[in-house]
Amino acid sequence: MIRYFFIICIVLLNACHSINPYFDSQKKHHTVDGFKNIDDAANKTPSTKKVFTWLFSRNKAKSQQQTEFHTISTNTLKLNNSSEVQLTWLGHSSILLQIKGFNILFDPVFSQRVSPFRFIGPKRQVPLPIRIESLPSIDYIIISHDHYDHLDIKSIKKIAALNPHLQILSPLAYRALFKKHEIANPVYELDWWEHIANDQLSFYLTPAQHWCKRGLLDKNERLWGSWFIQSENFNFYFAGDSGYSNHFKTIQQKLGSVDMAALPIGAYQPQWLMAQHHMSPKQALQAHIDLKSKRSVAIHWGTYILSDEALHQPKDDLIEASLAYKTLSPFMTLAVGESYKLEL
Repeated sequence: MIRYFFIICIVLLNACHSINPYFDSQKKHHTVDGFKNIDDAANKTPSTKKVFTWLFSRNKAKSQQQTEFHTISTNTLKLNNSSEVQLTWLGHSSILLQIKGFNILFDPVFSQRVSPFRFIGPKRQVPLPIRIESLPSIDYIIISHDHYDHLDIKSIKKIAALNPHLQILSPLAYRALFKKHEIANPVYELDWWEHIANDQLSFYLTPAQHWCKRGLLDKNERLWGSWFIQSENFNFYFAGDSGYSNHFKTIQQKLGSVDMAALPIGAYQPQWLMAQHHMSPKQALQAHIDLKSKRSVAIHWGTYILSDEALHQPKDDLIEASLAYKTLSPFMTLAVGESYKLEL
């Protein structure tokens, strides 16, 4: 009887695993049941046993070391004019880009925990610099992938309700997720190298080396990616979350050099677990060079404890890695809530 019970469970679990409706046999990152990285090594994940051993035996003392983190309260962010670009770091990978008169939010996360649960999971370590209600009118929300520290349904639902004209840009297979949560704003799904445009900006979904998963049975059923935004005289790149690979050079070769990039520098220890899907500060610096970026801003650090390094360590390691270069375009770290503005 027990044997039949397990057989039924296996059948039901397999039935829940959907066939990829976007599958294209001509594309190397497509599979019949989802998506994958081009580099096969990045598709191999450590065993569940090894991961759980790390989770329950790790020494959290180092990662929880506190240095004083400053949050700059940003109660108002005025709409910039067409001759200015302004980037505001809202913490972790959430940024507000103001360009050509548009307000664009990347991976907006305003919740106190990045988890499917309210009572457990990584907790925000620094205060929010601004309330959702105080944001300027948002034109676009851009999503890199479905992990909870990048796709916060609760925050997106609230922002969307306040901005009925808002459009959501995502990789493939996200529209159903937003529909499930009754987000009625239009969702435009893109595959790698596809783009969508308005009269001022072109939005390209570009590759990243990462993975997706929000539940027990949906691993890599949604696509992940980075974003390249082109305008007449300014190119912006948002890496989202990614391990280091040749895709940064490929993006530069196909779409051009970058005027400003937002590159992740955190969640890189322990290396045996993180190396394929998260960049160390040294690797982020190499990505900055590969993109031929005139200036880069560090993201994905200093907000949540997701790995073994201390909150401040990514900044320290980035500074140390930069010392090896005599001539290097700026790679900046901002305070949470701090803005960086430049004239076009």
